[in-house]
Amino acid sequence: MLHRDLNEQWLNLTIADDFMFGKVMQDKSLCTELIQIILPELDIERIEFPERQKSFNEGLFSHGVRFDVYTRTGKGEIIDVEMQMANTGNLPKRTRAYHAMITGSEMDAEKMKDYNDIHKAFVIFICMFDLFKKGRHIYTFRNICREDTSIELDDGTVTVFLNAKGTMDDVSPRLKNFLEFAKGNKSDDPFISRMEAKMNEVMMSPEMKLEYFETQDRLHRSRNEGLLEGRIQANLQTAHRMRKAGFSDEQICDLTGLSPEDIAEL
Repeated sequence: MLHRDLNEQWLNLTIADDFMFGKVMQDKSLCTELIQIILPELDIERIEFPERQKSFNEGLFSHGVRFDVYTRTGKGEIIDVEMQMANTGNLPKRTRAYHAMITGSEMDAEKMKDYNDIHKAFVIFICMFDLFKKGRHIYTFRNICREDTSIELDDGTVTVFLNAKGTMDDVSPRLKNFLEFAKGNKSDDPFISRMEAKMNEVMMSPEMKLEYFETQDRLHRSRNEGLLEGRIQANLQTAHRMRKAGFSDEQICDLTGLSPEDIAEL
């Protein structure tokens, strides 16, 4: 059943899926052009080849963090691009953590001696929903003075949320075309045509299909293990309350499904 479901998922992958997005962004020219469309203020001559789902283990979270697309321009600016299908309720705080990890990793790697050597960092979320519910296609955040908004802190951090469901005329036609494409709509934009060609290339690759299946299988097993652990913890809490209420160990085992060894550890 799982294999059949995965095969159906594979056949229906869109650019909004982070696996497909990451594979397409491994094409340096496509990645460069998309970043330039999103951040037209940057003068990007070249980028270092993007790393798909770069891993960070900074000790902030036990499971670490994997970035979808992590790259650097020729001038040293660091750009993280994330494809986000669902609103997890923690995106603003995630951007704070991502900027912290990017900065910490750069300082360690470059062995910087002065804070002014820290490069500018952009964290971009391409969302299939309107996080701020204002109808904008793009929300750009920089640190500015609350008392005088003409003063910018200029700390080098920029956070961008793109909204595929925007209704305003607030971005370039090319960015609109990409966001429409992310929603599954067609476009005659040459850039989108090139992205579709790359997607077809990925879909025709047996190696890519196998990698997708293995990735989804790991996620499925990890999710099931997490659910099982959650059920065990809930049962242990129930068992603890039952013991306090005077239930016998045998009754607790019968009602919670826990083993006598589990009960003995309470």
